[in-house]
Amino acid sequence: MLPIMPMKTKNYWSQYDMSYECEKCKRKYRHKSTYRRHVTYECGKEPMFRCPFLDCTYKAYQKTHTDAHIKTKHKLVALEYKR
Repeated sequence: MLPIMPMKTKNYWSQYDMSYECEKCKRKYRHKSTYRRHVTYECGKEPMFRCPFLDCTYKAYQKTHTDAHIKTKHKLVALEYKR
């Protein structure tokens, strides 16, 4: 029988785990890729993706967030985008 070892827990929202900080808004990120996305597409900019339904005012910085909004709020499973 193997000895029972206590699991190591990690606080994922700890300040000390965040190593990338935005100079403009002081948001902190653990991963460089997430930090770069924030600086390039989000910080100080308007959301690029809006809900295609005319009576809806939802906007998001990421397409996946808009897709999730459409699935949950408008009950539409698939949506085709024009190129």
